[in-house]
Amino acid sequence: MAHFLLTSTRWMLEGVTLLFTGPLRLPPTVFQIRVESPDSNTNGSKTGTVRADGDAPGGQTITTSAFPPSSCIPFYGWAMYVAPLCYVHEEAEDIYYTLRAMYIKYWSRLHRLSSHRQGIVSLAVLFERLLQQQEPELWIHCLNNNIEPLRIAMPWMVQAFSGFLIPEQLLFLWDLILGFDSLLLLPLLAASVFSLRRENLHRILSHDSAETILSDLSTIQVVPLLQMALTQHTG
Repeated sequence: MAHFLLTSTRWMLEGVTLLFTGPLRLPPTVFQIRVESPDSNTNGSKTGTVRADGDAPGGQTITTSAFPPSSCIPFYGWAMYVAPLCYVHEEAEDIYYTLRAMYIKYWSRLHRLSSHRQGIVSLAVLFERLLQQQEPELWIHCLNNNIEPLRIAMPWMVQAFSGFLIPEQLLFLWDLILGFDSLLLLPLLAASVFSLRRENLHRILSHDSAETILSDLSTIQVVPLLQMALTQHTG
């Protein structure tokens, strides 16, 4: 299967044991939110403060919310950045520091809106331009049938294809990203996948059918596909 199967895997990250069978869930820090009851002196207004512990004084309501210690809430699929590194390192400490370095340098750009030329917005625009240039007939076919290529390709790019490609091919892709020091390979590969499946895509007339055709990327060979795309653009 293209998806990584992680079952009851334990990680020791900075002395914290994490147990997960799917998306990574960081151990939360629990905060108690004190919402003061309105009184006549404040014209019925309410104020909220954060407190770490303690009982609620009389006339106050305590609401408990959970946040990770870093205040950054992990999104669904975040563990997919961790899983491939298990094929590279044996020690959890090495996995953590590699993950941290790659997230700071590359993956963080995929999760915030910015004008960076390798941010997710720029990558999305580049994907659409590449697809229009490589496959103009397919692009028109998608427009005429309400098929949204970016809606299909966005999860690939946001997760850097982790969970979609088989581990060997994914590591090839990540190695190229490190080698070229560029995330521009993500939209290039995404557009190339559409080119590879263009004959099947020309036969369908709905977005759901397009998602079905492109749901399995386990047979994708990264290096030959990128070589073909680069040759096409430079030839």
